[in-house]
Amino acid sequence: MARGKKVNWRMEGEEQVIATVEQIGSKTRNTKPAFNTMAATILEDQRKYWASHGASGGKRWAPRKEPYRTWMRKNYPQRPILRGPDRKGHKGLQLRNQLTRRPFGVEVVSNGQLVVGTNLPYAQYHQNGIPGRMVARPPLKPFDPAMHQRLSDALAEHLFAGRSKSRNPLRKGSVSQRGRR
Repeated sequence: MARGKKVNWRMEGEEQVIATVEQIGSKTRNTKPAFNTMAATILEDQRKYWASHGASGGKRWAPRKEPYRTWMRKNYPQRPILRGPDRKGHKGLQLRNQLTRRPFGVEVVSNGQLVVGTNLPYAQYHQNGIPGRMVARPPLKPFDPAMHQRLSDALAEHLFAGRSKSRNPLRKGSVSQRGRR
């Protein structure tokens, strides 16, 4: 981590995935292959999110404001939002590269743990914004039900190998979930 600082993002809906993983965690001894597949799923989603300038997360990133917009157009006309450089000593693209390539800027894939993200100190300001100074342009895609399903499917692919999708206990509408409705 940068200078011993840690930034955590909590995403709406992530509790569902955590609960699902904990619920079935005792059914396997090695979650690393499943978590590696889940990290690849997150990577794919992040790439689509960045390519759409945030639109695939439900809301396109806000445009730049003046006078920064004019300065960027003059000095870096080909650089879209969140691609920098935006200050002295910053080459740009670090945030995008850390969230759209593997290994992620922060990546821990082990038995029992999956952590992906970035350790760039300025990422939190893009994620949350700064009241009165900077609008939020989240570099991490907001968690949604479709992501929950893709992560559940990736996890189930390893934990329930050989079962049909209709028998996958993590799949919405599966046999085991129908009984709970």
